[in-house]
Amino acid sequence: MKAENDVELSDVAVGINDRTTCDDPNGEQQASGYEEHEDKEIVSVCNNEYSSLLYKIDDVPPFAVMITVAIQNVLLGLGGCLTTAYFISDVICAPTDHPIRAKLFCTTLFMTGFCTSLMPLIGVRLPIYQSVCSTFLVPLMAMRNDDRWNCNLQRERYSDLALTNSTNSTITPLLKGGDELEYEMYIKLREMMGCLLLASLLEVLVGATGLAGKLLRFIGPLPISVVVALIGLSLYKIPMEYAKTHWGLTTLCISLIVLFMLYLDRVQVPIPSFSCRSKQAETNSRLPMFKLFPMLFSIAITWAVCAILTSSGYFSDDPESPDYRARTDVRTNIIHSTPWFYFPYPGQFGSPLFNTTIFVGFLSTVVSSIFETIGDYYATASLSLVPPPPKSAVNRGIFLEGIGSVISGAVGAGHATTSSTGNLSLIGITRVASRSCLVATGVMTMLLSVIGKLGAVISTMPDPAVGGSMFIVFGIMAAIGCFTLRAVDLTSARNLSIFGISLYVGIVIPEWLDRYPKGFDLGNETANGVIKGILGAPMFLGGIVAVFLDNTVKGTARERGMHTRERNFAASQNVEVSGSARTIYDLPYVDVIGKYLPGIHKLPFIQNKVH
Repeated sequence: MKAENDVELSDVAVGINDRTTCDDPNGEQQASGYEEHEDKEIVSVCNNEYSSLLYKIDDVPPFAVMITVAIQNVLLGLGGCLTTAYFISDVICAPTDHPIRAKLFCTTLFMTGFCTSLMPLIGVRLPIYQSVCSTFLVPLMAMRNDDRWNCNLQRERYSDLALTNSTNSTITPLLKGGDELEYEMYIKLREMMGCLLLASLLEVLVGATGLAGKLLRFIGPLPISVVVALIGLSLYKIPMEYAKTHWGLTTLCISLIVLFMLYLDRVQVPIPSFSCRSKQAETNSRLPMFKLFPMLFSIAITWAVCAILTSSGYFSDDPESPDYRARTDVRTNIIHSTPWFYFPYPGQFGSPLFNTTIFVGFLSTVVSSIFETIGDYYATASLSLVPPPPKSAVNRGIFLEGIGSVISGAVGAGHATTSSTGNLSLIGITRVASRSCLVATGVMTMLLSVIGKLGAVISTMPDPAVGGSMFIVFGIMAAIGCFTLRAVDLTSARNLSIFGISLYVGIVIPEWLDRYPKGFDLGNETANGVIKGILGAPMFLGGIVAVFLDNTVKGTARERGMHTRERNFAASQNVEVSGSARTIYDLPYVDVIGKYLPGIHKLPFIQNKVH
């Protein structure tokens, strides 16, 4: 049984059609505030849900509360940052003890914090955590089929060679004196930098021109659910790569996460507090620690077990052995070679380069991430019990997200940043929807990123812990995609057909291309790279098919789930909101600036002028 007044994701998500009841102050159950409109729409939301939020979107919580919520957001997003940086390091064939692993992790953390701190202030102005965009891992995973990106073949090719052309002008000072393998590693990373820079400009253009707001009428809950579900389903190979080092320890990590997250989630752990009056420790406060930090506890325990087995000599010390990367001392050299403080900066790995296949793959994932982001905006507004975002706010959010991705490309992160679907659940858990907490989260993440030694220590995590956490994260991501279907009519054969066909297209075609890379040949290498980049992007394929079918096959707005965006929020939710869409989403001081720059209100990502 959930705690009293807890706001769960399923309780307030848009499109709830089942009848619920609420407890009134006298302890009696009453109807949930039904309203039947002319279109027979029935909404069941408790009258007191908005007041159940401890801190609303404009509130500034006490410092202790703000820091606590920020720490939870950081810890929840830390796993995604770490696993993404790990995978990118492996894609560019970085040695297990190379300092670039810690640098990539610190760069990922910095960009996550930077974008998170700006989005609630000048972006969509919702309490949204900006995390790594996992969709960018899919084209990189497909690139590993190419001989040039196959690390085993590359190591064999350069095992006995040294970098002879060390005076070549194309080699950056960072690489002079290095070997051929390291040179190729940086070349790959620079290609990812250039492709990410160019691909992210599309997202900037979509937001700056107002195209994102115009697309809202075409991108409904059905295409969004397909895209988000395919993110989790298409990344199944990545956990397998890390889990193969030791399936037993990976299973331990998975089992612990399931135990803490699902079986011990209601266990309230006493938290000692110190009273200045009594000068004694008290344990009146209780927190569901296992529910808040299941990933952290599981990774720590698995890491400790790996350390014990390493000390006892259980794992092989042969680098060619499968269980070698389960050791905890494989990457200890990173700690010594990484400086105490590290500040990411543009061009830190060299100047950007270009690769056609990577660019097409990144471009398709940018389109997919826009779908996902729009869905997250509406879900966050629903959880925060505020009106849905207007077009200007959506445009501004997409625009800022694109700017953040461009900067990510410039600093060499190798991935874009996007709204984190998984972190939305914290609003329901903590009952805190304050923007201030997300700003604090961003600042805290940036502070952690510049401590180079911390990033180096975390980057030494053994592979079984990484694989176990990935297994759970990607699985939940697929489930969240299916959860979005609550807004549509699931009794409709139309909706079931569109979802099934789109999902299957996004799974089968990329898998066929992965298994039979030589089965598709247009006679031109560049053309092959472009087409394979498109066909190898599950989210793009599934999303485009879903958008086409959802907008061409006849269906009512209610059947498609579009009615959740058209209704008047305050009337349909039967709650008293503090402020309107204008006070919540509008940028401050714009009207003052408009007196000196009258044309500013004509920009599609700026609110209309107040008359």
